[in-house]
Amino acid sequence: MKALGKRFFRLPILTKLEILLYPIFLLWRMPIAWLQGIWKAKVLLGGKWSNFMGFHPVNSLNNLFYRTQWINIRNYGRGGISPLLGLGDYPLSNWFHLSSFSSFCYANAAPVVTLLGTLFWCFSFLPWLITVEPKWCIWVSVALLLSSSSYAMAFARQNYQIIGWMWLPVALFGLSNQNWELASIAWLGGGLGGLTQIFFAIPIVLLYAVQENSFLPLITILPALLLVLLRFLPLIKQGNLKKSLIQISKLIGFTSREVRYRREIQSLSLNSIYYLLLYSLASLLFYLETSKVPYLALLGILIFLFNQRFFRVADHESLIVIFLSLFATEVLVVGPNWVTLFSLWLAACSYGFFLSVQDFSEEGQLSAIRVHEPFDHQELLDQVSNFFSPVPEGSKVYFAFSDPDGSYGKIFDGYRHIHEVPLHVATLRKINLFPDWWAVSQTNYVEAPNCWGRTKNEVLENLLRWKTKYVVVYQEGSSSLDSNWKQDFKELASFDWREFVALFKNTKPWSPNLPPPKWFLLKYQA
Repeated sequence: MKALGKRFFRLPILTKLEILLYPIFLLWRMPIAWLQGIWKAKVLLGGKWSNFMGFHPVNSLNNLFYRTQWINIRNYGRGGISPLLGLGDYPLSNWFHLSSFSSFCYANAAPVVTLLGTLFWCFSFLPWLITVEPKWCIWVSVALLLSSSSYAMAFARQNYQIIGWMWLPVALFGLSNQNWELASIAWLGGGLGGLTQIFFAIPIVLLYAVQENSFLPLITILPALLLVLLRFLPLIKQGNLKKSLIQISKLIGFTSREVRYRREIQSLSLNSIYYLLLYSLASLLFYLETSKVPYLALLGILIFLFNQRFFRVADHESLIVIFLSLFATEVLVVGPNWVTLFSLWLAACSYGFFLSVQDFSEEGQLSAIRVHEPFDHQELLDQVSNFFSPVPEGSKVYFAFSDPDGSYGKIFDGYRHIHEVPLHVATLRKINLFPDWWAVSQTNYVEAPNCWGRTKNEVLENLLRWKTKYVVVYQEGSSSLDSNWKQDFKELASFDWREFVALFKNTKPWSPNLPPPKWFLLKYQA
């Protein structure tokens, strides 16, 4: 914290002022950014949605992960075994948390989903028009729309989960006004989007049940629970329910018993501390103005703390949507009050550099709000597809990464975002490229077979262990393959990320301290 304070005092005076009065500066910056973002999104009117997986370049590459999932579901079915994922035999029934509907929509129209889904979420508070003063309802919706949080959800940070979260305000409206049928329909919409929404719906309806002294709020969630439980049927039929739940529990950090990889969530990150303080401050301001305890907002804070400190069920973007939905409901219930509206605006206007929509220059100045057009990844995919063209369909390819030494944070050597590109291309070419996140899940136990190593001896051991001749190795800042490999391997292709740096427009799709890698596709000459 001392280092952070020193860094703040070294910033230019204007930057200090902007940080201290950040929500005020956004009053004119966010409308401009939204208009520019919508204008740049007009390219989507021309179709070819499959060329885009988002607006922010790095997020777009990472989102190929979800398209890869959908392709495997489409090709092998929810109860099938994919020869293209994990170690070559991944059971897709493990994906009980996925909605086929949202996976299909997001895989085929990702930027459309995040943009329209965020707009839907902002304006799904409008049912309050029939119970509160109309102008007040509109003010709340506009405050959310023109916030940094909503802008980031639409253009930088959200994923398929928005399909489920966009129904949350409607569910809260139904619960708050004892319209149980509407709440039930809204929860069902959330269930169509995913599993996370219904997981966190449980404490929400429990709170309403206590406040109403009625079991009726609990009933509203039953249709959605039934829908979600149906996704467990393939696991139950295959007898893999227990095994899958154990794997997922290890993956999200619910249990650390006999795991090979550990999530580093023993302490809160600076990012999490900031959001907890911001949301607590906004809730306190609400309480001081109204003398009403904002129980919904406090529940949102507890959910945030629980998720970030103990085990991670939801991503950070989902937590933002949960809290703002709960807090906006509190603000709507108390009626017109400019102080409570400001408290909502304060909570929704978190710093852009925490949301991937702003950054600091080398001089310490805060950049303008980033505006990205939909990121066209097709040229990149074509080049990576050419890179893998020497590999026959049905082959296994080992991608050589360093052993993460038991830490999730070290997996894929800081190149995890760009690793989604070859994984996606390999799926399209019907190649099993490993390790991927599913291989990590399959080997997340003590004494699991090794699938890591970059040295020549480690690579040879893995090729023998996994019965393949193909390997991708990477080098940092080298234009030609190290001579160490040439004795036993034949170079089939190379791919240099330096040639594509300009595509990312001042963003970096790998860890800040790393250079662009160069990949080499090799075949072992046994």
